[in-house]
Amino acid sequence: MKRFKRITVSMIASIAILAVVPIAAQAEWKESSNGWRYSQGSYYATNWTKVDGQWYYFDSNGYMKTGWIKDNGNWYYFNEDGTMAHDTIIEGYYLNSDGTIISDQTSISSGTWSCH
Repeated sequence: MKRFKRITVSMIASIAILAVVPIAAQAEWKESSNGWRYSQGSYYATNWTKVDGQWYYFDSNGYMKTGWIKDNGNWYYFNEDGTMAHDTIIEGYYLNSDGTIISDQTSISSGTWSCH
């Protein structure tokens, strides 16, 4: 009888632990004729999403954006692979560590800053 109780208690404890531990959602990239989407289980990423340490921007339908994107009054540049550019110069504009254009020194031409 003690053995039966011990087994029963162990089974109940195991089931309780499994019920509390969240199951990881399957996140994966999916390509369609309209572009790339990042599936996060039952839904697609929208707006700003960090994937493997890199920032991406997705439209309201979940499609990855590239090129220049204006968000909340700031301009950002997203590379062809969708990653946000930062700490670099794109088309003459310097992007700082958070990806925004440095407002006081927005462009560079012939090796000198052009302030706007």
